[in-house]
Amino acid sequence: MTTNGRLRVLILGAGSGIAQATARLYAGESAIIGLAGRNIGRLAGIEMWGTASSGKHDLVRSIGGTPIDYKSEDFVAVVRRATGDGVDLVLDPVGWTYFRRSFGALRPGGKLIGYGISAAVTHRAGLLIGLGSFALLGLLPLTSRSRSAEWFNITTLKKKHKDWFREDLGKLMQMLADKKIHPLVAERLPLRDATRAHQLLESAAVVGKIVLLPQA
Repeated sequence: MTTNGRLRVLILGAGSGIAQATARLYAGESAIIGLAGRNIGRLAGIEMWGTASSGKHDLVRSIGGTPIDYKSEDFVAVVRRATGDGVDLVLDPVGWTYFRRSFGALRPGGKLIGYGISAAVTHRAGLLIGLGSFALLGLLPLTSRSRSAEWFNITTLKKKHKDWFREDLGKLMQMLADKKIHPLVAERLPLRDATRAHQLLESAAVVGKIVLLPQA
């Protein structure tokens, strides 16, 4: 954390609205990371950086983050230059070689959370990329005594900690009712256009979530 107690978080792919749920960071404590909706990070007082293409930098700023252009900037160098010793948490949905770079952005005591592994979806050797990413995530902590890494699986976590989800859902619904958070919806499409929805997602042409509506 910073000297004023603020948590530092680096979010890869922040322009796509990656985390629409609260995250529990450390075993044994109920630490809520403010990443649900657009403003919860700011509400929680988290110092955030987010990698995104230049066209999505305004979105990163709108959720209280500092944008990093992943096409022209080294995100590890940027956060280390800004913080001096790295960040407390990296949320990485890309995987593969990005896991190594994300781990290098952590400060002592920091944690890398991997999920999604979009690299496995976009690469022809998807299965190998996926398996390699899991292996790398397990091996990285062996290279450092003070930094950790783990895989986030919402299904497994929900089965293990149902009470967390009940509590967090109640808080999120109250924040939504109070208009403190504003979920970002890119498009609303009829269910029959599900193919188009997938095409939009694969092209990275949307900012936010796509909602599929059942036909009347």
